[in-house]
Amino acid sequence: MLGAYAADWPQYLGPTANGIAPDLGINKDWNFPAIGQGDLELDKLVAFLDGKGKSVPLSLEIEFNADFTMRDKKEGDLEIADRAVADSFRFLRDKGIV
Repeated sequence: MLGAYAADWPQYLGPTANGIAPDLGINKDWNFPAIGQGDLELDKLVAFLDGKGKSVPLSLEIEFNADFTMRDKKEGDLEIADRAVADSFRFLRDKGIV
């Protein structure tokens, strides 16, 4: 997937072309799984930025999807979120990002 989008990163302004994503995301659907489990190849994005001499802060979200995030929480949800955070940290550590 990286090859399709890497050339567009410097110009990408989001689906509304103003740098602001709509509240419900692209195609009114969103999913923010643990880092390393989604479509974004974060390690390659960081390498791209590093290659351009850019050292920027990154804000990373783990929200899963609307069904999980917006519903009332139930037993076991905290463990799911904790596991996603731990998986994300391991991915970032293994890739040398943190």
